[in-house]
Amino acid sequence: MNTPAEKISSFEKQIAFFHSFSQAHAKIEMAMESTRLRGIPTSAVLIGPSGSGKSTLCKIIENEFPEKHTHADKSGIMHIIPVFYCSVPASVTVKSFCKTMLTTLECADLRGDSVDLFLRLIQLLKNCRTELIIIDEFQTLAKLESAHQLNSVIDWLLSLINALSIPIICAGTIECKHIIYKEDRLARRFPFLAELRHLSFDLKPESDYMTLLNLLDEKMYEIGEITQGGAHLTDANICSPLFVATQGSLEYLRQILSRAMTTCLSRSRSELHLNDFEDACSSLQLKLCLSKRANPFMMTLKECYALIESSRND
Repeated sequence: MNTPAEKISSFEKQIAFFHSFSQAHAKIEMAMESTRLRGIPTSAVLIGPSGSGKSTLCKIIENEFPEKHTHADKSGIMHIIPVFYCSVPASVTVKSFCKTMLTTLECADLRGDSVDLFLRLIQLLKNCRTELIIIDEFQTLAKLESAHQLNSVIDWLLSLINALSIPIICAGTIECKHIIYKEDRLARRFPFLAELRHLSFDLKPESDYMTLLNLLDEKMYEIGEITQGGAHLTDANICSPLFVATQGSLEYLRQILSRAMTTCLSRSRSELHLNDFEDACSSLQLKLCLSKRANPFMMTLKECYALIESSRND
C-alpha cells in the first residue's frame, strides 16, 4: 500500500482532458502534423491566463516525444534533446535570448556577438536533433520599450524558424496573440492558435467544469483509496464554493484538492468531509477567491450562487 505522500504525489500527476483542454491540445498536434506533412515549419501559439493549464499542456506535448538521452556513434557521444523548452529572459534582447537558450542547453561558451551566439545555438540544436521548441512567457516581448527592439527579436525568431525548419510553440498570456498576429510575416508562420481559459461555472454534467471535477473525483477516490460515502467534488455543496474560491483557475483548484486530500488521508478512516475543503481554503492564499471575508465552504449555496452571478455581471 502506498503512503499518503505517495498517493498525493500520484494524484498530482493526473491529467483531466475536458473539452476545451482537448481542443487546445489538438491545435498543437495539428501544427506538428502540418510540419511533418508539408515539410515547412508550421508553428502554434498557446495563450491563457496564469493557472489555466498552459504549463501542463506543454508538459504533455513534451512527453509525447522521446526523453532526453545520449547517443554514441563514430563522431562521439551526442546529447539528444527532442523537445527544447525555455522561457523568454526578463530583460529581452536578441543576445540575451541566445544566451538564455545556450545556457539552458548547458553550453558554457557564451563568447561573441549576437551573430556568433545565434550560429552556435543553431548548430547545437541541430546536433541535439531537436524536433520542437517551446518558448514560454512569450508575452515578455510586450514590455519592450521600442518598436525597433521588438522588430529585432521578431526578425531573430523568424531566422530561428528558417534555420531549423522545426515548429515552435510560443506560450504565454493573451499579449502573445497581439505580438504574433500583428503583422503577416510572423502570423503566417503561426497559423494555429490554442487558447485556454479559466473554467466557467456550469452545473450541467457535460460542462467542462463538471467533467473536470468528475474525473478528478474518480482519481482522488481511486488513488487515495478513500472510503465511499463521503463528500464528492460534484456535490453542489462542494463544486459551488470550490468555484467561489478559485473562479475556475486550475492551479488554485488543484491546490485546494491536494490540501483537502492530504487532510483526509491523515485520518485512520479516510472519508472525505466538507471540513477538509474548509480547512484547505483557510490555509491557502487564494487570490481569485470571490469571497473576501468568509471561507467559501462556510457559506450557504445561496450566498455562493449570488457571488458567482455577481462576478458574471462585472
